[in-house]
Amino acid sequence: MKISKHLSISGSNIGRRLQHAEGKPIDKLPDIRMVITDYYRGAINDVIYMIIRNVDHVMVSILSAEGMEIETGAAMNSSGVWSYRTVTANPAFPGGKVVVRAGNIRGDHVEMGVGVF
Repeated sequence: MKISKHLSISGSNIGRRLQHAEGKPIDKLPDIRMVITDYYRGAINDVIYMIIRNVDHVMVSILSAEGMEIETGAAMNSSGVWSYRTVTANPAFPGGKVVVRAGNIRGDHVEMGVGVF
C-alpha cells in the first residue's frame, strides 16, 4: 500500500496552540490515522473505512490509475470510525488511488492518498 500525507494549517495560528484559560489545548490538528481500502474492489456499494481524529468533515475521492477522478463524496462518522460507500463502478480499480481530505471547523485540513492494488 502506497501512502502519502499532506497537512495544511490555515490562519495566523501557525506554530501556536490555542489554549484554554486552564492551560489545556482547545483544538487539536486533524489526524488521519488509517485508511482501510481492503473492502474496495471497484464495485458500487463498496466501503472504505477511515480512522480520523479531531475533524468534523471528511471527503473521499477515488482516482483511476491515469489520475482521472472517478467519484467524490462525503464520508459518514459512526462512533469515531468514518466510512465512505462508493456510488460508481470502477472495474479498472487496481493502480488507482483513494484520496481522503479531512478538516475541522478552524479551517485546518489534512490529506492522505492511498494506492489501491
